[in-house]
Amino acid sequence: MRGRTADYLYVEPEILKILRESDVPMTALGINFRVNNKFDKIIELNTVKRQLSTLVKNRKVLEKVKDDTTFYKINSRNKSN
Repeated sequence: MRGRTADYLYVEPEILKILRESDVPMTALGINFRVNNKFDKIIELNTVKRQLSTLVKNRKVLEKVKDDTTFYKINSRNKSN
């Protein structure tokens, strides 16, 4: 883990919740916008991107690149968790 990432581990469950509720794949910016609406503290876009990268590596989230835009959606095997 990089420096401040450990401070933001509480963001991961919120990202998963947002992706579970979404019917369509979302961009990191859209996820970041929704995360910031949930917390009093502003979460940086880079923090959300790092958490998404970790979730992709752990196969909790699927990543798809289309027209130079990266979209994320919950892995259907993890949708109920």
